[in-house]
Amino acid sequence: MTHVGWFQSPLVLSMSAAKSGKTFGVHINLELYQDADNALTVLIQRAPPIKGFEQCFADALVKWASSLGFSRLLFLGGAASKSVGKSSLLSLNGAATKEGFPANLAKTIVGWKTWTRQEWTDELPYSGMLRPFLLACEALDMKATSLVMPVAEGDNFLDGLRMAHATIYALSTTLGHTNLHLALSSSDAKDKRVTLEMPASWRRIESDDPLDGTMY
Repeated sequence: MTHVGWFQSPLVLSMSAAKSGKTFGVHINLELYQDADNALTVLIQRAPPIKGFEQCFADALVKWASSLGFSRLLFLGGAASKSVGKSSLLSLNGAATKEGFPANLAKTIVGWKTWTRQEWTDELPYSGMLRPFLLACEALDMKATSLVMPVAEGDNFLDGLRMAHATIYALSTTLGHTNLHLALSSSDAKDKRVTLEMPASWRRIESDDPLDGTMY
């Protein structure tokens, strides 16, 4: 996955942060990465839209993706869900996998398109931009899938691993990226295309020593 640029939008709050590790640089609010071998582009949103402009930003982003010829979109996010430990899968315009999603990775939600705003709040509280993004995709008839991981405060290390497994599965089956598989160990990484590396910040949290200032 290679960093290829930034997505500029006046509708998203500005932010910057120092990159961790040996590479000098900064992260900003909207960054683009690409895996050319798998025709995969990733947009990381690190800051929220300006209050009141959530749908405007979602519409602009999906319109941009459509204009560049993206065939399907996969949204990843979190919510304060009651079903801790399992993601929720929402599909739009036939983007869900034909084989079905493994029950241990995610539960498929049907009927969400008829939810009222209050029902969204009840079922997937604090799910952020999920609803605006899906509404934008529906307006442009874009195929979209969303994985929503229930997030708990405290030690949520396993939540991140579950989300990674569900994401790789979604990319390899739902979106048809047949070369994407999860490397379960270094020994089989030669035959696989994706390996998971623990972020440096996670390793710091595991330590018994107090966190240094760069974590904040």
